[in-house]
Amino acid sequence: MSSISTVVRLSSEYVIKHANDPGEAAITVSERVAGHLQRKGKEVFELSCDDKERWILSKKIDGRVAPFSIMATLESSSAQKEKKELQSLKIRNHLFRYNGNFYMIGMPEGKATREFMTGAKYIVRLVNFPFSDIDTIDTDIISRLRRQRGVPIGKIFGLGASGFHAIIENELQEIALPLAASCYLIYSSF
Repeated sequence: MSSISTVVRLSSEYVIKHANDPGEAAITVSERVAGHLQRKGKEVFELSCDDKERWILSKKIDGRVAPFSIMATLESSSAQKEKKELQSLKIRNHLFRYNGNFYMIGMPEGKATREFMTGAKYIVRLVNFPFSDIDTIDTDIISRLRRQRGVPIGKIFGLGASGFHAIIENELQEIALPLAASCYLIYSSF
């Protein structure tokens, strides 16, 4: 007798919409408010989560503002002591590292580059990535990464009346809320 096994991939859809105040946005998951994003300065934002976590998101990375880059730092939480490895998320020119893997806001296997320019953006896991530290990757290498493809782990799309959507798979669930907010800030004029 043969057995058939199926792989279940769970994902969550985060929807970010502007609030009445132009410097604020609400983040919902399954029609439940999960966080609140607020502008705190020229390049600084605060993400307050429903479980009392507070993240500071800054467009300054290593002392300067860089394109498609953001630093999310966990500021306060009762769970902060438990989440020592999750105290920051650095996205540098579409690239970030989490849980020993490198991820990129880029193209999944089988998609053409023109689709990236006009359609949805994808969060992909880079397989067999030859680097171990995001800070050792220089700008020349990052520019060559545009041709790199990966396994799709998320999808980001939309603005306007329907909101900004970030669908994130379970393997990034622990950082999904700050990741969704970071992608929103990278790709919007908020």
